[in-house]
Amino acid sequence: FIAQEKAEILERHLKGAGGKEISREHADLVDEIICRSYRAALQAHAKGRRDGGDPPLILVALGGYGRGELNLHSDVDILFVYSPGITPLMEEVIGEMLRFLWDAGLPVSHSCRSLDNDLHRAELDLISCTSLMESRYLIGEKRVFDGFVRFLREDLFEGGWKTFVRQKIRERDLRYAQYEKSANLLEPNIKEGPGGLRDFHTAVWLVRAQFQLDSSHRIWDHGFARAREKEDVLEAYDFLLRVRNEMHYACGKKNDILALQLQERISEGFGRGGSESLRGVEQFMKDYYLRANAIRSFSGR
Repeated sequence: FIAQEKAEILERHLKGAGGKEISREHADLVDEIICRSYRAALQAHAKGRRDGGDPPLILVALGGYGRGELNLHSDVDILFVYSPGITPLMEEVIGEMLRFLWDAGLPVSHSCRSLDNDLHRAELDLISCTSLMESRYLIGEKRVFDGFVRFLREDLFEGGWKTFVRQKIRERDLRYAQYEKSANLLEPNIKEGPGGLRDFHTAVWLVRAQFQLDSSHRIWDHGFARAREKEDVLEAYDFLLRVRNEMHYACGKKNDILALQLQERISEGFGRGGSESLRGVEQFMKDYYLRANAIRSFSGR
């Protein structure tokens, strides 16, 4: 099933589907695999138990997976949230699920937290807070999810957003220092470099934190971009996602460095190869730099 679905997604990518569309389809596929495995593990381990009913446990997608944007070989970050404490049934279900997902070849990273004891902003580092900002419900007990939503709204967003903003800007500055503060590098990092995907994400995180928004789509309601600029930035972001998809397919693994020896192959995936391949690479990189600088300008402002 997984192989067939991935083959169909690849076919749509080769036909020119946008970066956001393909990364969304990868996320949808992983959603289905995770939810099926949770139901199967729960059914297998809950048989014969006296307590009955579903355990107070939920699964939450985090980070890029939480955004519903998953490149082919990107990490699948999930969080198990339980209340008040973990039970033997939960441990069995979580263990069974993870073994299956790893055997199925999914690059799953997981964490477990108690809604009552472990989710307090003061105890979370910057990476954890940022991941939680992109969280998305997958499956599990709705009552626990309602409590998780309250935590996000009251503790994560309302408490200390100014500190979060300062930390994210400092993090951005340190990241820029590694890449000569330029989006026009010969071998750009399309995720972490200036003008890369992370610049767009950072802009979204800052606006969401300041205005306590529950959705990334609502950042445009606050006048940060004119209609034309919004269109250009979103098109540039989609282009970078498609480049990253192409790189993952070409390399057969996660890769964010658009190295010289890779550029010709990637440009061919964008229809810029052929007999004049050198000129095609030059045109492709020109397109990349234009879009990367549009994202950097928007994010910087």
